[in-house]
Parts: sequence; structure tokens; C-alpha cells
Amino acid sequence: MVCNLVYDMHGENIPINKIQQSLFEESVAADHNDYGMLRKHANENFEDKIEKENIEPQKFAEILIERQGHKASCKDFLPTQNFFEKIKKESIAGYNSALIAAVGSNDVSSLRELHQSGGIMHASNKFGESVLHMACRRGHTETVRFLISEAKVSLRIRDDFGRTILHDAFWCSQPNSFIVEMILDQEPDLLMFKDKRGNAPLEYVKREHWYTWNNFLVERQQKLLPRI
Repeated sequence: MVCNLVYDMHGENIPINKIQQSLFEESVAADHNDYGMLRKHANENFEDKIEKENIEPQKFAEILIERQGHKASCKDFLPTQNFFEKIKKESIAGYNSALIAAVGSNDVSSLRELHQSGGIMHASNKFGESVLHMACRRGHTETVRFLISEAKVSLRIRDDFGRTILHDAFWCSQPNSFIVEMILDQEPDLLMFKDKRGNAPLEYVKREHWYTWNNFLVERQQKLLPRI
């Protein structure tokens, strides 16, 4: 069941219709290039007018974060170099057909055998796209869980285009909240890292999935809070 409350910075409950009316005003303000109107409250109830399927998830997430007393600001590609792991030669060397096949088929048993025999689980191709990127993009929950929980693969990775594993998780053909939640539990800051084109992870969400992900964001709003 979808939670119908969010919390402001003082811990007070805010009905979801209040969030929706704020979002409505943001859209109007953006259309008129008047940022000063953003987050201004109106008296009219927009609960029936504004549906979560018409709200951009990135904008929705930022409001949920700010309502909890935190600053929601996306981080550009270049100034964030030190946050991420650098691509290592051993990672590229470990990117082999056996590992790719196991990840591609969501075969955790084979992955475990490879890991126990010394296989590199943080392997990536020369462009920095890791097997964890691949598993997130394909929605392979079991493989992602293995790589994160058992193999202890770092989540602070991105390819040479700036895409993090969270970009790929939201790019998945079908929404997979289990994978996204696993990532947010460890690295919620990934939510606000842009790729080289200036897109944050939630901007990879398909239009037809806005409603699903906005429901997720409301239910998991406390997991969205930044740590850095």
C-alpha cells in the first residue's frame, strides 16, 4: 500500500496532496521561467488534478528530500572524480566470457564458484561498464544482491560516460525496486550524480514508469537522504 504521508524538516506529517499541489506550482513556475514561484503553497486542493504519473521522478525526489530538511542538488560529472573508484587494469583483465555469461544469465551459483576461485567480481570493460552495471540494467536482482552483499563490490563506480549503477537500475526495461533499494541502502548519494550529458539517474526512467517510481519514492523517502 502506498504511503500517503511525507515528513517535513520538523518531522510533521504532510499529506501527499500537499506535495502534489507544490509540484503543480513548480510546473507552472518552470513554464514561466520564474523560479521564485517554486514550492509556493496554494489553497486549492489539487489531489484529483495532479497525478503522480505526470510528475517527473527527479523533481519529485528533490522535493521529498527538501521536505525532510536536506538540500537536494545534483552533482556535475567533473567535480566528483574523487568520489568514484578508478578503473583498474585488474578490473579489465577480469572481464571475461565466463563472468559475462554468468551475469547475463543471472546464474548466481556460477558467480559464486568464480568468486571462490579468485575471479574478479568488480570486473569492467575498457569503457568502465562493470558487470554490476550490466546486472542492474537487466534487472537481475539475485546477481546484484550477490555482487553487493557477498562479493562486496564497490558501488562507487561509473563508466566513462558518467553512468553509475543507479542510472542503469532506472534504465531497466521494467522497474525493479529491489535493486534500487539495495543501492540506496548503501549509497543514497548516487541519486544525485549526473552523467556527462547532465542527466541524473531518475531522468533515465521511462515516461510510462513515472507513476511506479514516484510511488516508490514516497514509500522510501527516508532512504533518499544524502550522506555527503
